[in-house]
Amino acid sequence: ASGCASDCAIARGAIAATAAVRICVTRAASRGDRELDLRSPTPIECDAAMSDKPASLWLVTMAKKLEGVDVSGEIDIDQYLTVIEAIPPIYDGLFAGVPIVPGQLKNDIAFGIKMMTSKKEELGEGSPKKLTLEGMVTKEKAAKGDKWKKMGGDNKTGTRGILWLNRATTFITMLMEKVAGGMEPSAAGAEAYATILKPYHGWMISKVVGSAMSSAPKKEVILDRLGHPDKPLTDEEAKAQLAAFVTPMKALVTKISDFLEKEGCNFPDKA
Repeated sequence: ASGCASDCAIARGAIAATAAVRICVTRAASRGDRELDLRSPTPIECDAAMSDKPASLWLVTMAKKLEGVDVSGEIDIDQYLTVIEAIPPIYDGLFAGVPIVPGQLKNDIAFGIKMMTSKKEELGEGSPKKLTLEGMVTKEKAAKGDKWKKMGGDNKTGTRGILWLNRATTFITMLMEKVAGGMEPSAAGAEAYATILKPYHGWMISKVVGSAMSSAPKKEVILDRLGHPDKPLTDEEAKAQLAAFVTPMKALVTKISDFLEKEGCNFPDKA
């Protein structure tokens, strides 16, 4: 309870710098927009966020799932989504007690998965060859003709879903790599956010989320949340598990980033 109270107090301090509000971002799939719910976090919400260790064994789980992704050729969509679906608990591990961040980033993940799944079914129907992540992008580009660049602002395309999922996972990868290098999570989160996500967020979102990044707990707290359900990770375990996640995840997000850049699909449009 005392930890929760402390985290909530820190979160409220960060939010105070940006009008002392809580911003919960949700995607309205039918319209492709965002709705902002501006209100103060309640003690009940904080208690709910801190009631267990939703991110326990996350590094082990992610490393195992990444073993199933072949990056030697084009990326299998099912293999990719198996990894992506396991991402969300890390947001609770990193930002429990700061409702701003987990809600927004989880919604980005859920929406991207929904778009990729929908387009996989649509574009792969009737094809004897299994649709890959790269194939999804090239098919959508071909279908859009000379208007393909408008996909950057179209939330109903698989390409934009891939782009935002890759940005989200690149953010997590960079953050965890910096933590593995000895940086405190608050500083790592701030740097990773400024580099990967902030350029594509509007003013309100970037202001609030950027401030909230400073509320991430100390490294030892993060490692406790990522450890075993009943005990924290040792230094040796943490080092090994962080490397087992960061190395293959970095290879995956880099491969996707390079492909999207080559195809001209690293769109500058804001979320």
